[in-house]
Amino acid sequence: VEGSGQSGKLVAGVDQRSEVVLQLVDQPALPVGEPGLLTAAAMIDGEPQPMAGATIQARVRQADGFTNIYELNDEGVAGDVTAEDGIYSVRVPAPEAQGINDVSLAMTWEGINAEIVGLGSYKTEIFPEVRVVRMQDVKLYKGEEATIATVQTFVGDFPFLATPDDFEVQLIGSDGPVDGYVMAVNEPEPGKAYEFDVISAVPSSGDYSVNVSLVADYLGRTYTAASPAISTSASVTGKPFLILGLQLWVWATIAVIVIAGLIAVIMQSRRVHPYGFIYDDQDNLVVDFAGLRRNWLRRLTATDRVEAAEISNLPFHLGVFKFSKEGVKLVYNQQGNAPSLRVNSRPAAPVVELENNVWLGISGKLLTFTTERRPSHSFVFAPGDD
Repeated sequence: VEGSGQSGKLVAGVDQRSEVVLQLVDQPALPVGEPGLLTAAAMIDGEPQPMAGATIQARVRQADGFTNIYELNDEGVAGDVTAEDGIYSVRVPAPEAQGINDVSLAMTWEGINAEIVGLGSYKTEIFPEVRVVRMQDVKLYKGEEATIATVQTFVGDFPFLATPDDFEVQLIGSDGPVDGYVMAVNEPEPGKAYEFDVISAVPSSGDYSVNVSLVADYLGRTYTAASPAISTSASVTGKPFLILGLQLWVWATIAVIVIAGLIAVIMQSRRVHPYGFIYDDQDNLVVDFAGLRRNWLRRLTATDRVEAAEISNLPFHLGVFKFSKEGVKLVYNQQGNAPSLRVNSRPAAPVVELENNVWLGISGKLLTFTTERRPSHSFVFAPGDD
Protein backbone atom coordinates (compact mmCIF):
# COMPACT_ATOMS: atom_id res chain seq x y z
CA VAL A 1 0.00 0.00 0.00
CA GLU A 2 1.48 3.32 -1.01
CA GLY A 3 0.30 6.83 -0.10
CA SER A 4 1.83 10.20 -1.07
CA GLY A 5 1.36 13.69 0.31
CA GLN A 6 3.08 17.05 0.67
CA SER A 7 5.50 15.61 3.15
CA GLY A 8 6.47 12.60 1.06
CA LYS A 9 5.33 8.95 0.59
CA LEU A 10 3.94 6.38 3.02
CA VAL A 11 4.46 2.67 2.23
CA ALA A 12 2.99 -0.24 4.22
CA GLY A 13 3.36 -3.96 3.46
CA VAL A 14 2.34 -7.38 4.87
CA ASP A 15 4.40 -10.61 4.56
CA GLN A 16 2.27 -13.72 5.31
CA ARG A 17 3.58 -17.28 4.76
CA SER A 18 1.22 -20.20 3.99
CA GLU A 19 0.65 -22.72 6.76
CA VAL A 20 0.32 -25.52 4.17
CA VAL A 21 3.16 -28.08 4.04
CA LEU A 22 3.21 -30.42 1.04
CA GLN A 23 4.82 -33.79 1.83
CA LEU A 24 4.76 -37.56 1.30
CA VAL A 25 2.48 -39.38 3.72
CA ASP A 26 3.65 -42.53 5.56
CA GLN A 27 5.55 -43.66 2.49
CA PRO A 28 6.99 -47.13 3.23
CA ALA A 29 9.62 -48.89 1.16
CA LEU A 30 8.21 -50.32 -2.06
CA PRO A 31 9.06 -53.86 -3.19
CA VAL A 32 11.23 -54.21 -6.28
CA GLY A 33 9.29 -55.91 -9.05
CA GLU A 34 5.82 -55.03 -7.73
CA PRO A 35 3.58 -52.01 -8.41
CA GLY A 36 3.36 -49.64 -5.47
CA LEU A 37 1.41 -46.68 -4.14
CA LEU A 38 2.77 -43.11 -3.92
CA THR A 39 0.86 -40.92 -1.42
CA ALA A 40 1.10 -37.21 -0.53
CA ALA A 41 -0.97 -34.57 1.25
CA ALA A 42 -1.18 -30.85 2.02
CA MET A 43 -0.74 -30.65 5.80
CA ILE A 44 -1.66 -27.97 8.29
CA ASP A 45 -0.43 -28.67 11.80
CA GLY A 46 0.18 -32.30 10.80
CA GLU A 47 -3.37 -32.89 9.49
CA PRO A 48 -4.18 -33.47 5.81
CA GLN A 49 -6.33 -30.73 4.30
CA PRO A 50 -8.69 -31.23 1.34
CA MET A 51 -7.82 -28.70 -1.35
CA ALA A 52 -10.71 -28.07 -3.70
CA GLY A 53 -9.62 -28.03 -7.33
CA ALA A 54 -5.99 -28.73 -6.51
CA THR A 55 -3.70 -31.10 -8.40
CA ILE A 56 -0.50 -32.64 -7.03
CA GLN A 57 2.25 -33.64 -9.40
CA ALA A 58 5.22 -35.79 -8.31
CA ARG A 59 8.50 -35.76 -10.15
CA VAL A 60 10.40 -38.93 -9.14
CA ARG A 61 14.08 -39.46 -9.79
CA GLN A 62 14.29 -43.24 -9.48
CA ALA A 63 17.06 -45.35 -7.97
CA ASP A 64 17.99 -46.55 -11.47
CA GLY A 65 18.65 -42.92 -12.58
CA PHE A 66 15.51 -42.46 -14.67
CA THR A 67 12.91 -39.77 -13.93
CA ASN A 68 9.14 -40.19 -14.14
CA ILE A 69 6.30 -37.73 -13.52
CA TYR A 70 3.03 -38.85 -11.90
CA GLU A 71 -0.20 -36.98 -11.18
CA LEU A 72 -1.79 -37.79 -7.83
CA ASN A 73 -5.53 -37.50 -7.18
CA ASP A 74 -7.98 -37.26 -4.29
CA GLU A 75 -10.92 -38.68 -6.23
CA GLY A 76 -10.87 -42.29 -5.00
CA VAL A 77 -9.45 -43.69 -8.28
CA ALA A 78 -6.05 -44.88 -9.63
CA GLY A 79 -4.89 -46.06 -6.20
CA ASP A 80 -6.56 -43.35 -4.09
CA VAL A 81 -8.55 -45.02 -1.30
CA THR A 82 -11.01 -42.31 -0.21
CA ALA A 83 -12.15 -39.35 -2.24
CA GLU A 84 -11.79 -35.78 -0.90
CA ASP A 85 -10.04 -36.76 2.34
CA GLY A 86 -6.96 -34.68 1.61
CA ILE A 87 -4.81 -37.76 0.82
CA TYR A 88 -3.63 -37.75 -2.80
CA SER A 89 -2.42 -41.03 -4.30
CA VAL A 90 -1.35 -42.74 -7.50
CA ARG A 91 -0.31 -46.28 -8.35
CA VAL A 92 3.22 -46.39 -9.77
CA PRO A 93 4.76 -49.16 -11.92
CA ALA A 94 6.97 -51.85 -10.41
CA PRO A 95 10.44 -50.47 -9.68
CA GLU A 96 13.37 -52.36 -11.18
CA ALA A 97 16.15 -51.32 -8.80
CA GLN A 98 16.54 -50.92 -5.07
CA GLY A 99 17.77 -47.67 -3.54
CA ILE A 100 16.62 -44.11 -2.78
CA ASN A 101 13.97 -42.42 -4.96
CA ASP A 102 13.90 -38.57 -4.66
CA VAL A 103 10.51 -36.88 -5.05
CA SER A 104 9.67 -33.25 -5.91
CA LEU A 105 6.01 -32.34 -5.20
CA ALA A 106 4.07 -29.44 -6.68
CA MET A 107 0.41 -28.50 -5.89
CA THR A 108 -1.33 -26.18 -8.40
CA TRP A 109 -4.82 -24.88 -9.22
CA GLU A 110 -6.29 -24.26 -12.62
CA GLY A 111 -6.55 -20.54 -13.37
CA ILE A 112 -4.64 -19.51 -10.24
CA ASN A 113 -1.05 -18.38 -10.48
CA ALA A 114 0.04 -20.09 -7.28
CA GLU A 115 2.09 -23.17 -6.41
CA ILE A 116 2.99 -25.03 -3.24
CA VAL A 117 6.06 -27.27 -3.40
CA GLY A 118 7.59 -29.95 -1.22
CA LEU A 119 10.38 -32.50 -1.21
CA GLY A 120 10.56 -36.11 -0.07
CA SER A 121 12.02 -39.53 -0.80
CA TYR A 122 11.23 -43.21 -0.41
CA LYS A 123 13.11 -46.50 -0.71
CA THR A 124 12.68 -49.39 -3.07
CA GLU A 125 13.83 -52.71 -1.61
CA ILE A 126 13.95 -56.38 -2.57
CA PHE A 127 11.28 -58.04 -0.43
CA PRO A 128 10.80 -61.71 0.48
CA GLU A 129 9.24 -64.03 -2.09
CA VAL A 130 7.83 -67.54 -2.03
CA ARG A 131 9.11 -70.00 -4.63
CA VAL A 132 7.60 -73.39 -5.39
CA VAL A 133 10.63 -75.68 -5.69
CA ARG A 134 8.75 -78.96 -5.99
CA MET A 135 5.16 -80.03 -6.41
CA GLN A 136 3.77 -83.49 -6.86
CA ASP A 137 0.60 -85.37 -7.59
CA VAL A 138 -0.72 -86.91 -4.42
CA LYS A 139 -1.51 -90.54 -3.70
CA LEU A 140 -2.87 -91.14 -0.23
CA TYR A 141 -5.39 -93.03 1.86
CA LYS A 142 -8.58 -91.30 2.88
CA GLY A 143 -8.12 -89.33 6.09
CA GLU A 144 -4.31 -89.27 5.85
CA GLU A 145 -2.12 -86.24 5.23
CA ALA A 146 0.32 -85.94 2.35
CA THR A 147 2.84 -83.42 1.03
CA ILE A 148 1.42 -81.48 -1.92
CA ALA A 149 4.33 -79.14 -2.65
CA THR A 150 7.57 -77.78 -1.21
CA VAL A 151 8.18 -74.03 -1.09
CA GLN A 152 11.16 -71.87 -0.17
CA THR A 153 11.41 -68.23 0.95
CA PHE A 154 14.08 -65.88 -0.42
CA VAL A 155 15.14 -62.24 -0.39
CA GLY A 156 16.84 -61.89 -3.74
CA ASP A 157 19.23 -64.83 -3.91
CA PHE A 158 19.44 -65.28 -0.14
CA PRO A 159 17.23 -67.49 2.06
CA PHE A 160 14.68 -65.67 4.21
CA LEU A 161 13.85 -67.28 7.53
CA ALA A 162 10.18 -67.46 8.44
CA THR A 163 7.96 -69.41 10.80
CA PRO A 164 5.13 -71.78 9.79
CA ASP A 165 2.68 -69.29 11.35
CA ASP A 166 3.73 -66.70 8.75
CA PHE A 167 2.01 -68.67 5.96
CA GLU A 168 -1.52 -68.83 4.66
CA VAL A 169 -2.54 -71.81 2.51
CA GLN A 170 -5.52 -71.75 0.17
CA LEU A 171 -6.39 -75.18 -1.19
CA ILE A 172 -9.48 -75.40 -3.38
CA GLY A 173 -10.95 -78.51 -4.97
CA SER A 174 -14.12 -79.23 -6.92
CA ASP A 175 -16.09 -79.41 -3.67
CA GLY A 176 -14.70 -76.15 -2.23
CA PRO A 177 -11.90 -75.09 0.14
CA VAL A 178 -9.77 -77.68 1.94
CA ASP A 179 -7.62 -77.14 5.02
CA GLY A 180 -3.86 -77.12 4.58
CA TYR A 181 -0.77 -75.92 6.40
CA VAL A 182 3.01 -75.68 6.04
CA MET A 183 5.65 -77.53 8.03
CA ALA A 184 9.33 -76.62 8.22
CA VAL A 185 11.65 -79.06 6.49
CA ASN A 186 14.65 -77.97 8.56
CA GLU A 187 15.30 -75.14 11.02
CA PRO A 188 18.61 -73.23 10.77
CA GLU A 189 17.31 -71.24 13.75
CA PRO A 190 14.87 -72.50 16.39
CA GLY A 191 11.35 -72.15 15.02
CA LYS A 192 12.52 -70.59 11.73
CA ALA A 193 13.25 -72.07 8.32
CA TYR A 194 13.33 -71.18 4.64
CA GLU A 195 12.04 -74.50 3.23
CA PHE A 196 8.56 -75.81 3.99
CA ASP A 197 6.29 -78.68 2.94
CA VAL A 198 2.68 -77.85 2.09
CA ILE A 199 0.56 -80.55 3.73
CA SER A 200 -3.12 -81.42 3.49
CA ALA A 201 -5.51 -84.35 3.90
CA VAL A 202 -7.50 -83.89 0.71
CA PRO A 203 -10.89 -85.62 1.04
CA SER A 204 -11.39 -86.99 -2.46
CA SER A 205 -9.70 -87.64 -5.78
CA GLY A 206 -9.50 -84.78 -8.26
CA ASP A 207 -7.65 -81.60 -9.16
CA TYR A 208 -6.77 -78.98 -6.55
CA SER A 209 -5.57 -75.38 -6.82
CA VAL A 210 -2.89 -74.42 -4.29
CA ASN A 211 -1.91 -70.89 -3.25
CA VAL A 212 0.71 -70.23 -0.58
CA SER A 213 1.19 -66.71 0.83
CA LEU A 214 3.84 -65.42 3.21
CA VAL A 215 2.56 -62.67 5.54
CA ALA A 216 5.51 -61.23 7.45
CA ASP A 217 6.89 -58.00 8.89
CA TYR A 218 9.72 -56.67 6.78
CA LEU A 219 11.40 -53.24 6.87
CA GLY A 220 8.80 -51.92 9.28
CA ARG A 221 5.72 -52.98 7.33
CA THR A 222 3.50 -56.03 7.03
CA TYR A 223 4.21 -57.59 3.67
CA THR A 224 2.42 -60.32 1.75
CA ALA A 225 4.24 -62.45 -0.84
CA ALA A 226 2.26 -65.05 -2.75
CA SER A 227 3.63 -67.99 -4.70
CA PRO A 228 2.43 -68.57 -8.26
CA ALA A 229 -0.78 -70.58 -8.23
CA ILE A 230 -0.12 -74.27 -8.77
CA SER A 231 -2.43 -77.19 -9.40
CA THR A 232 -2.08 -80.79 -8.34
CA SER A 233 -4.01 -84.00 -8.83
CA ALA A 234 -4.95 -86.20 -5.90
CA SER A 235 -5.77 -89.90 -5.90
CA VAL A 236 -7.51 -90.89 -2.68
CA THR A 237 -8.22 -94.55 -1.88
CA GLY A 238 -9.70 -96.35 1.08
CA LYS A 239 -7.33 -97.48 3.76
CA PRO A 240 -6.47 -101.17 3.27
CA PHE A 241 -7.24 -103.87 5.79
CA LEU A 242 -4.12 -104.61 7.84
CA ILE A 243 -3.03 -107.68 9.75
CA LEU A 244 -0.34 -106.93 12.32
CA GLY A 245 0.33 -103.68 10.48
CA LEU A 246 0.83 -105.31 7.05
CA GLN A 247 -1.47 -105.39 4.02
CA LEU A 248 -2.93 -108.65 2.79
CA TRP A 249 -0.80 -108.69 -0.36
CA VAL A 250 2.33 -108.44 1.80
CA TRP A 251 1.22 -111.48 3.82
CA ALA A 252 0.39 -113.31 0.58
CA THR A 253 3.88 -112.56 -0.76
CA ILE A 254 5.46 -113.76 2.47
CA ALA A 255 3.38 -116.96 2.33
CA VAL A 256 4.45 -117.65 -1.27
CA ILE A 257 8.11 -117.13 -0.36
CA VAL A 258 7.84 -119.39 2.69
CA ILE A 259 6.05 -122.14 0.74
CA ALA A 260 8.56 -121.92 -2.10
CA GLY A 261 11.37 -122.15 0.44
CA LEU A 262 9.83 -125.20 2.08
CA ILE A 263 9.40 -126.89 -1.28
CA ALA A 264 13.01 -126.12 -2.16
CA VAL A 265 14.20 -127.53 1.19
CA ILE A 266 12.12 -130.68 0.75
CA MET A 267 13.36 -131.19 -2.81
CA GLN A 268 16.91 -130.53 -1.72
CA SER A 269 16.63 -133.03 1.12
CA ARG A 270 15.41 -135.73 -1.26
CA ARG A 271 18.32 -135.33 -3.60
CA VAL A 272 21.31 -137.65 -3.24
CA HIS A 273 24.55 -135.88 -2.50
CA PRO A 274 27.71 -136.87 -4.38
CA TYR A 275 29.58 -139.88 -3.02
CA GLY A 276 32.40 -142.20 -4.06
CA PHE A 277 36.08 -141.86 -4.87
CA ILE A 278 38.37 -141.94 -7.90
CA TYR A 279 41.95 -143.25 -7.60
CA ASP A 280 44.76 -143.28 -10.14
CA ASP A 281 46.89 -146.31 -11.04
CA GLN A 282 49.31 -145.44 -8.21
CA ASP A 283 46.46 -145.74 -5.75
CA ASN A 284 46.49 -141.97 -5.16
CA LEU A 285 43.14 -140.36 -4.36
CA VAL A 286 42.16 -138.05 -7.24
CA VAL A 287 38.76 -136.90 -5.97
CA ASP A 288 36.51 -137.44 -2.99
CA PHE A 289 33.05 -136.59 -4.34
CA ALA A 290 31.53 -136.15 -0.89
CA GLY A 291 34.21 -133.65 0.10
CA LEU A 292 34.34 -131.80 -3.21
CA ARG A 293 34.39 -128.03 -2.72
CA ARG A 294 31.73 -126.41 -4.89
CA ASN A 295 30.25 -122.94 -5.13
CA TRP A 296 26.88 -122.30 -3.46
CA LEU A 297 24.95 -122.07 -6.72
CA ARG A 298 26.07 -125.52 -7.89
CA ARG A 299 25.40 -126.99 -4.47
CA LEU A 300 21.87 -125.56 -4.62
CA THR A 301 20.92 -126.27 -8.24
CA ALA A 302 23.03 -129.35 -9.02
CA THR A 303 23.10 -131.21 -5.73
CA ASP A 304 22.99 -134.70 -7.29
CA ARG A 305 25.30 -134.06 -10.23
CA VAL A 306 28.93 -133.00 -10.70
CA GLU A 307 30.39 -131.70 -13.93
CA ALA A 308 33.75 -133.28 -14.78
CA ALA A 309 34.97 -129.74 -15.47
CA GLU A 310 34.61 -129.00 -11.75
CA ILE A 311 37.48 -131.47 -11.08
CA SER A 312 40.49 -129.82 -12.64
CA ASN A 313 42.92 -132.78 -12.49
CA LEU A 314 40.67 -135.28 -14.29
CA PRO A 315 41.99 -136.10 -17.78
CA PHE A 316 38.54 -135.38 -19.27
CA HIS A 317 36.12 -132.47 -18.79
CA LEU A 318 33.07 -133.28 -20.92
CA GLY A 319 31.42 -135.81 -18.65
CA VAL A 320 28.77 -135.47 -15.95
CA PHE A 321 28.59 -137.65 -12.82
CA LYS A 322 25.01 -138.30 -11.69
CA PHE A 323 24.26 -139.67 -8.22
CA SER A 324 21.17 -141.49 -7.03
CA LYS A 325 20.21 -144.09 -4.44
CA GLU A 326 20.50 -146.75 -7.15
CA GLY A 327 24.08 -145.84 -8.03
CA VAL A 328 26.37 -143.50 -9.90
CA LYS A 329 26.29 -142.85 -13.63
CA LEU A 330 28.81 -141.16 -15.87
CA VAL A 331 27.34 -139.48 -18.94
CA TYR A 332 30.15 -139.01 -21.46
CA ASN A 333 29.38 -137.77 -24.94
CA GLN A 334 32.57 -137.61 -26.93
CA GLN A 335 32.72 -134.47 -29.06
CA GLY A 336 35.19 -133.46 -31.75
CA ASN A 337 38.78 -134.30 -30.84
CA ALA A 338 37.95 -135.18 -27.23
CA PRO A 339 39.80 -138.30 -26.02
CA SER A 340 37.88 -141.59 -26.10
CA LEU A 341 36.88 -143.20 -22.85
CA ARG A 342 37.20 -146.92 -22.08
CA VAL A 343 35.41 -148.68 -19.23
CA ASN A 344 36.95 -151.92 -18.00
CA SER A 345 39.08 -151.94 -21.19
CA ARG A 346 36.04 -151.57 -23.47
CA PRO A 347 34.79 -148.50 -25.35
CA ALA A 348 32.45 -146.56 -23.11
CA ALA A 349 28.76 -146.27 -23.84
CA PRO A 350 27.20 -142.78 -23.66
CA VAL A 351 25.99 -143.65 -20.17
CA VAL A 352 28.26 -145.68 -17.89
CA GLU A 353 27.12 -147.32 -14.68
CA LEU A 354 29.94 -146.70 -12.19
CA GLU A 355 29.98 -149.70 -9.91
CA ASN A 356 32.59 -150.35 -7.25
CA ASN A 357 36.12 -150.80 -8.72
CA VAL A 358 35.17 -149.81 -12.29
CA TRP A 359 38.22 -148.96 -14.39
CA LEU A 360 38.21 -145.79 -16.52
CA GLY A 361 40.89 -145.46 -19.16
CA ILE A 362 41.46 -142.21 -21.03
CA SER A 363 44.49 -140.50 -22.63
CA GLY A 364 46.79 -143.27 -21.42
CA LYS A 365 45.72 -142.88 -17.82
CA LEU A 366 43.94 -145.47 -15.71
CA LEU A 367 41.47 -144.41 -13.05
CA THR A 368 39.37 -146.49 -10.66
CA PHE A 369 35.97 -145.53 -9.23
CA THR A 370 35.19 -146.98 -5.81
CA THR A 371 32.36 -146.51 -3.35
CA GLU A 372 34.66 -146.91 -0.36
CA ARG A 373 37.80 -145.03 0.60
CA ARG A 374 41.01 -147.00 0.24
CA PRO A 375 43.86 -146.71 2.68
CA SER A 376 46.19 -144.34 0.91
CA HIS A 377 49.51 -142.68 1.69
CA SER A 378 49.00 -139.78 -0.66
CA PHE A 379 46.33 -137.54 -2.13
CA VAL A 380 46.43 -135.78 -5.48
CA PHE A 381 45.12 -132.26 -4.80
CA ALA A 382 43.54 -130.21 -7.51
CA PRO A 383 42.04 -126.74 -7.47
CA GLY A 384 38.40 -126.99 -6.45
CA ASP A 385 38.92 -130.17 -4.37
CA ASP A 386 38.95 -130.53 -0.56
